[in-house]
Amino acid sequence: MESFAIHIGGFALTEPITAVSDFLLTLLCLAICRKLQPFRKQEPAAAFWQYFFIGMGLSVLTGVVVHGFRQYQSEAEHYNTWMGMNVITGCSVYFAQIATALSVLKGGKGEKRMRTLATVQFVVYLACISLFHSFNAVKIQIAAGMIPVMVLNIIDSRKGAKGGAWLATGIGLSFFSAVCHTLKFSISERWFNYNDISHLFIASSFIGIYIGIRTRLTAGRDIISRPN
Repeated sequence: MESFAIHIGGFALTEPITAVSDFLLTLLCLAICRKLQPFRKQEPAAAFWQYFFIGMGLSVLTGVVVHGFRQYQSEAEHYNTWMGMNVITGCSVYFAQIATALSVLKGGKGEKRMRTLATVQFVVYLACISLFHSFNAVKIQIAAGMIPVMVLNIIDSRKGAKGGAWLATGIGLSFFSAVCHTLKFSISERWFNYNDISHLFIASSFIGIYIGIRTRLTAGRDIISRPN
């Protein structure tokens, strides 16, 4: 993609729309974390969903640096910042898996298995991202971690759990961002590229996931707590 920057005084902001939308996503994550804070004492899984949004917020905030401050970074600095962003994203997926294990699979063998699987998956992900230096590893980590979370919430929703459909829908929307990024679908490479379109799907995803979590909590359901 063509390198593009806008100049504000003597400062160059590269990929301006992508950097600004990353920052707006950060604010959205912070707002959601604040909304979830009162529920931490009610259900341990709520804390891990909060960690998920904290991690995603840090990831997109790092994206501001990766995209917006490109001209002020050496190749090594740019790579290290990009790697940090990807590691944080992987951590967030891990927290979503743990939150689901603690809620949907609470008290059963499935909880322990999912927690173990999430840990192994995260270790493998760190190895892959370090060895292959590819964003494809990030996409695989997100898909491998979030698809089971989505499926479990769909199943529980059909059993009558409040908010499960919202949570599953929110996760489903996130996969459109991966498709858009993979196909590099852009309306304008400068002003509305595939990164920017992906961010719209990510914002919708975050909102859907939050509505699902809040719906369960306000319904007094312990964010789904049935033994396996």
